[in-house]
Amino acid sequence: MSLLFFAPITAIAALYLLFRELMPALHARATGRIRTRGHKPRMVERALEPERFSNLVRQRMQLGLAGVGAALLTGGLLIAKGMIREY
Repeated sequence: MSLLFFAPITAIAALYLLFRELMPALHARATGRIRTRGHKPRMVERALEPERFSNLVRQRMQLGLAGVGAALLTGGLLIAKGMIREY
């Protein structure tokens, strides 16, 4: 399979992780509240459960940044192979 095949898939996955993981984590850091996942999500507040809150935010930040890193890596590979040219 070609890198050109995986590039759009990686971009879509990066956007998904960005909006699903990273944006809520950044919002939670600003507001001090984050929702858990699952069939019955619960609100976790920084003031009431600081350790659980920091773990949830850290996990979501790691997943979101992994998606962004994958997109940057794929873009760098495309540029390095000459598949994207600067004009």
